[in-house]
Amino acid sequence: MTRKKAPPWMHPNAEFHMYVGFCVTAWAKVEDQLFALCTDSLGTSKKRSSIVYYKTPSLESRISLVDELVETVLPARPKDARTDHPDVTTWKKILADVKRLLADRRQIAHSPVSVKHDITSIDPKTAGAGISGEFRDVMPSLELDFSMGERLRGKIKKRPPLRVDDLSIHGVAVQSAANAIKQFREVVLRPHLK
Repeated sequence: MTRKKAPPWMHPNAEFHMYVGFCVTAWAKVEDQLFALCTDSLGTSKKRSSIVYYKTPSLESRISLVDELVETVLPARPKDARTDHPDVTTWKKILADVKRLLADRRQIAHSPVSVKHDITSIDPKTAGAGISGEFRDVMPSLELDFSMGERLRGKIKKRPPLRVDDLSIHGVAVQSAANAIKQFREVVLRPHLK
C-alpha cells in the first residue's frame, strides 16, 4: 500500500509531522482497546481498572498485564490437547502483531528528528565529465533515527531511519491492530466473560 501524495500546498516536513501524529493517535487507540480488555477481563468498573492499568508504567508492561488477564478468561488448554482453543490462538496472533509494531513505536517516540537532503536530479552533461554535477532539485526531508549515542551502546540492531512512507505504513498497521483488538474484545472475548 502506498500513501497518497501530499497536497501541493503542504510542505514535505509538515507531511512528516502529520504522519508522526497519525502514528501517535493510532497507538492511543490501541491503548484504549487494551484498557477496555483490562476492564472486561477484571470484571470491574472502569475506575478500578484504571488504577491497575495506568499504575503499570510502560506500554510493554501493560500489554503483558492484559495478556495475562485475557488468558484467565479464555479456555485453558486441556492436558490431553495438542493445540490451544481457537480463541486463544486468535488472541496470540493479535498480540504478536502488536508486539511486532513496538520497535517502530519506540523509534517514533524516542528518536530525534534529523534532516536529510534527497537529490532528485543531476545535470547529465557534467556528471559524466568527472565534475561533481549540478544539483537541480535538492529536497530536504525529515527522518527519525536513533541518536549516535544510542547506536554506540550496541543494543540497537541495524534499523533504518523512519521516513514519511514508513510512518504512513506504520500508522495504518497500528490502526488495524487497534481494530483487531476491538473486534476480538467485542466478538471473541465477550462470550467467555461470566
